[in-house]
Amino acid sequence: PQPLSERMECGGVSAVQVQPAAPTDQPGQPAKPPVQPWEYSLRKYLLLLAALVVTVTYAAGFSPPGGVWQTAQDGQPAGDPIIRGTHYRRYLAFFYCNATAFAASLVVIVLILILAVRHDKKGKDSRWVVVPLRLVMVLDLLSLMGAYGAGTCQDKISIVYSAVMVAAVFLYVAVLKMMDWWCPDNKSGPGCSGTMSSAPNSNSNSGGVMSSPNPDSDTVTIPSPVRDSDPNIREEEDRKREALKKLKADERLRKVLMLLATFAVSITYVAGLSTPGGFWDSTGTSYRPGDAILKDRHRPRLTVFLLCNTTAFVASLLIIMLLIIDGKKLREKKARSLVLYGFIVVALVSLVGAYTAGSCRETKTTIYVVSLAGGILAMAYIVLYAFYTLKSSRSSPAQQTDALQQTNDNIRYCLQLLCN
Repeated sequence: PQPLSERMECGGVSAVQVQPAAPTDQPGQPAKPPVQPWEYSLRKYLLLLAALVVTVTYAAGFSPPGGVWQTAQDGQPAGDPIIRGTHYRRYLAFFYCNATAFAASLVVIVLILILAVRHDKKGKDSRWVVVPLRLVMVLDLLSLMGAYGAGTCQDKISIVYSAVMVAAVFLYVAVLKMMDWWCPDNKSGPGCSGTMSSAPNSNSNSGGVMSSPNPDSDTVTIPSPVRDSDPNIREEEDRKREALKKLKADERLRKVLMLLATFAVSITYVAGLSTPGGFWDSTGTSYRPGDAILKDRHRPRLTVFLLCNTTAFVASLLIIMLLIIDGKKLREKKARSLVLYGFIVVALVSLVGAYTAGSCRETKTTIYVVSLAGGILAMAYIVLYAFYTLKSSRSSPAQQTDALQQTNDNIRYCLQLLCN
């Protein structure tokens, strides 16, 4: 039979881009195509994440939680961190975790730059860069979590809650990795580490493999529809074209999730260390230096703020961790994708709760903010529900499935617009 590229030209329409046959290492055996690590396609967003972590940890190192002594008191010179004299162990934990996150973020930036340089050079193996990069990113996020927990503890409830959340994150990540080690997915080939690769071309004599699309590249295009006399060729090309569209949509969704989680982590980290209302720098009847002023005047609001802010911070970190250590599961319609969407909802709702508790001091302003946020969420839900119900009532079961997929694509598009 003729090669696929020749048969496509005989049909009168050529594809936008046709990949040549892959070279073979041995006669009759196709060589493995070059596998592109997903860290390369997300390099801009990983750089953004590392840059934001460097920014917040750099600022937190100069402005530690609890503030600094304005005047010399009890043998403490002016300018020293208050928490160093009142809670020395917490200060050490915060200092070392914050410094580790700062240094790890710098290492991540350097490794991503090295990965980009080596990727541009053909034939260079980037595995020795990708593996340390993933380990350093996980260390970076865990150190950031430790610094947040040590710097935001204000009462017993927040201390216990932060400890439980941190332990839950460690346990959840450990369980995910153990499940991947003990129950590997046999259907996934080279993409087990989060890479993008497609199935071999069964119509090609040489066993050519379609290269994976890179959403950041301008040369990657989706093949044009093929009008050939052979229905098998048309069906195969349609399947490949739909697969490329799905891969590009999934990559865009992953980028949106990285952006949302990155900004949520940065703002919740800063807000947690600099508690709303500031800190006391003197001793009173019911407070000590370094205690939150809001704790003495509006204790319930401080508790709600810390709980909601911690929840948003941890949920955003979990989203980033899942994208880092288990990104391939995002492309599969399984329970783990639903977990990601659940974390997104939890993070957004917690952000609204933390903002309401931290920015309002009166009941009427609290009701106004809650009503405004609730009204927006309810309106979005009603619009989506009405859109899906209207289309489902006028369509067949097969069209209903397509409508559900279209609704999911519309949600992804709206998230991209919000990020842009």
